[in-house]
Amino acid sequence: MAKLTDTGSTSSFVWAQRAGGTSDDHANALAVSGTSVYVAGSFGSRTAAFGAITLTVAGSNDVFVAKLTDAGPTGSFAWAQRAGGAGLDEAYALAVSGTSVYVAGRFTSPTAGFGATTLLNAGSENGFVAKLTDAGPTGSFAWAQRAGGTGTDYAYALAVSGTSVYVGGRFTSPAAGFGATTLATAGAADAFVAKLADAGPTGVFAWAQRAGGTSGDEARALTLSGTSVYVAGYIQSTAADFSTIVLSSPATNAALGFLATLTDPTLTATTAAIPREPAQLFPNPARHAATLRLPAGTAPASLTLTDALGRPVRRYPAPAGPETALDLRGLPAGLYLLRGAGPAQRLAIE
Repeated sequence: MAKLTDTGSTSSFVWAQRAGGTSDDHANALAVSGTSVYVAGSFGSRTAAFGAITLTVAGSNDVFVAKLTDAGPTGSFAWAQRAGGAGLDEAYALAVSGTSVYVAGRFTSPTAGFGATTLLNAGSENGFVAKLTDAGPTGSFAWAQRAGGTGTDYAYALAVSGTSVYVGGRFTSPAAGFGATTLATAGAADAFVAKLADAGPTGVFAWAQRAGGTSGDEARALTLSGTSVYVAGYIQSTAADFSTIVLSSPATNAALGFLATLTDPTLTATTAAIPREPAQLFPNPARHAATLRLPAGTAPASLTLTDALGRPVRRYPAPAGPETALDLRGLPAGLYLLRGAGPAQRLAIE
């Protein structure tokens, strides 16, 4: 896991951290909330190090979810958790909402442990969606749900809005269970999109939809906007149905990308809570000057630069445009906070 600073026309690495041990360890997904950076994947090493934290594998590969704290010029692991069983288990997707961290993937273990929750595999490979609660210096699994049937079923993508958690992937099972909903595949593999409702200590499937044809089709990415759930992936079927819409592929078994949308009216109550893109402060570290870039639609406000103890050291007028230059001349080297542009921005002065 590594961090770069984007200075507009150039970029540079600020810090990097390794994770793992002597075998194959993969980081497959990232999510960021403020200064908290979450990473998930799988580890096959007998013991895998995440900073000062060591995880021990229970099978051939286990799921891991870890949190790093970005302190500006440095980043360090705060906590790490494993999940899985005796087989090969992997995480492919992450999503964050407040202190809730959601992870999705697949497990081949006959039984897979996610904290106090144990999932039973109904086939050779089943998908999973799990929630962890980030308590700051620690993180723990709150709940986990299985998806699939007797075939090979994967969860590849996640998106979250409020208490609504959306997951996408593929299923080959003739009958794949998503809680009380059962989907029947039309061919070798179908794409699916499902919604879970997070009730805090529990999470349950609310609905599930399939798409595809007689060959291999799968969903790979999800995102949300307004009442729409957007899903992207590929189809290999010559004719793949998305409810009443049919997409045709010009070549048999050739992968053809798709983009589709579903409407979920319950999203209207939660979409407004999705945070704006944060302001950008660069270069960081800086010397004599720094530039503040504001996201579109931000109302300008006066700015205050404080030292590490919270004492104001310099004030700036409200920005007149999307970018404004900050004069740092005369300030001693150290860590500062810029306030007035959304969440406080850390700034290191050399």
